[in-house]
Amino acid sequence: MTSKKLYLTIFGIVLFVALAVFVVKMILLHSNANTNRFVSIEDATTFLVAHVKDDYVKFVTELGENIKDPKFLEAVRLLKNKYGTVQSSTHFYPVKALIPTQNEISPEKSLLFPLKNAATADLFLKGGNIAVGNNSIVTSCGGRYIIDGHHRWSQLAVMNPTSYIKSIDLDNMCSPVDTLKAVQLGIAGAVGKIPIKGVKDFNLLSPNFDFGLFKSFIVANIDPSVIPVFEKYGKGYNVDEIVAYLWSNVEYLRMNNQPATGAPKRDYMPQTDTTSGSEWQTYLPKLESYANFCQR
Repeated sequence: MTSKKLYLTIFGIVLFVALAVFVVKMILLHSNANTNRFVSIEDATTFLVAHVKDDYVKFVTELGENIKDPKFLEAVRLLKNKYGTVQSSTHFYPVKALIPTQNEISPEKSLLFPLKNAATADLFLKGGNIAVGNNSIVTSCGGRYIIDGHHRWSQLAVMNPTSYIKSIDLDNMCSPVDTLKAVQLGIAGAVGKIPIKGVKDFNLLSPNFDFGLFKSFIVANIDPSVIPVFEKYGKGYNVDEIVAYLWSNVEYLRMNNQPATGAPKRDYMPQTDTTSGSEWQTYLPKLESYANFCQR
């Protein structure tokens, strides 16, 4: 190897090492920026209190950006000491009386399982008190607003709007958007992050998802074993009649269960099932902006 080639080889190695060191430093700098944004727990608490009335999406974004800082996480966990605790109780609420707090409902997540599973279809069509998926949804204000579990609710609302759904109700929290913020704080305190999910298909609440699209969805997905279940409860003796029955329930939902004012997209909604049991309630603060009574 000539001296010139040797020089170029050494220069290339040095340049590569320098670049690698630079990349590592940038990664560490970014990591430290996320984990050391606040000088103290008190500093993080001041930030939280100042931003708790921000626009909901902005608030959730800020929460996600700062939660990796241990001081911020501890501030989140201690916030209920400042604002007080939340009352909760378990109920069965009529599905047709509940108001969504998200503005997207997936047809697939609402109907695919009961259309494929005869036992689930039977349970829903029979009606009465039902714990969808053997779990509770989360509501607030004495069964006024849905906070988490929208697709469990919509499954039941479209299959049988006269049924009742099991819920953990946050009794003394009545501002829907502020309640969403508080539950996100509870989840962040429990798991140290903000889980995100989105709706990737049509929106059941949107008029763009019309009868033709709805019928095509049902025809493509209903299992033959489910048809006799609808027949058993007098809700349709063939696919066309089943489609008509289910579509009437969608129309009722669109007319009477429109989302609350300021309802965000699915992406920013609380995911309480990402915590261990009811751990999210451990860190749930009753924010100052909540009303002391439920307005209907």
